[in-house]
Amino acid sequence: MFILWWNGRRQVTFIGNGVTDQLGFIVDRACAREAAMAILEAIAEQRERWDLCDLQDLPPSAVLARMSPPAPLCYERRDQYVCCSVPLPGSTEEFAANLPHGLRRNLRRYREKLEQCGRVTFETSDDKSVTEHIEALMHLHRERWRAKCDSDGMLGADNIERFHRTAALALYRAKVARLHALRLDGRIVASVYALLEGERACSYLGGFDPALEAFSPGSLILDYAMRQSIAEGAREFDFLRGEEPYKLAWGAQRCRSWRLLLWHNEDHRPA
Repeated sequence: MFILWWNGRRQVTFIGNGVTDQLGFIVDRACAREAAMAILEAIAEQRERWDLCDLQDLPPSAVLARMSPPAPLCYERRDQYVCCSVPLPGSTEEFAANLPHGLRRNLRRYREKLEQCGRVTFETSDDKSVTEHIEALMHLHRERWRAKCDSDGMLGADNIERFHRTAALALYRAKVARLHALRLDGRIVASVYALLEGERACSYLGGFDPALEAFSPGSLILDYAMRQSIAEGAREFDFLRGEEPYKLAWGAQRCRSWRLLLWHNEDHRPA
């Protein structure tokens, strides 16, 4: 967390606030509730240093979404963003069988049409290809957003891009990041950057060559990413923040993130 001056108040919030889909304290699950309460008690003890504590983007499973902060803190819990995730079955065969009929038919047609343009292959990065995958992800994400709305998307600032290059490689080496790619005649034309932890895979960032949009490479690479996640034991594919139509087309279920607001003086009660 950090303290910043915001709208005339000293505000405590999470590092990463505003550019991160889910936030929270990193604690051992076995003592998550006790750890969260100890942190909130420390925040309360330091209340002379701040006016409002705004803890945003808490996932539905967050302990902070279900517990009452200690006195003398006042609090309010608000729902924040719609998030979407797809429940995954135990096998790729069951996954294919459960796909909406129209989507299953379209995936087959998109691949058949793309194969008429060249050799189509799918892969997940390894030690030899991870740097190439990261570079392709950055390029394709930027190109997709520029074609869509003249924006660089999540990579609009140089410092954010540098951070993601460093973090993606470190997370890959920690066996958390997965970089899935679709190649056409050897060239990466679609990419998904996912994070896998336990039985949950998170689709964090992606991109594809906008010149190939008619072949829906984004759908093809997502299909591959979900199948790979199932093969690694995932039972949920989390699209994170937002309820874009393409997410719902996969049968994604909606839920909401939470925002916990804390204050200790009525002068700073949030509007």
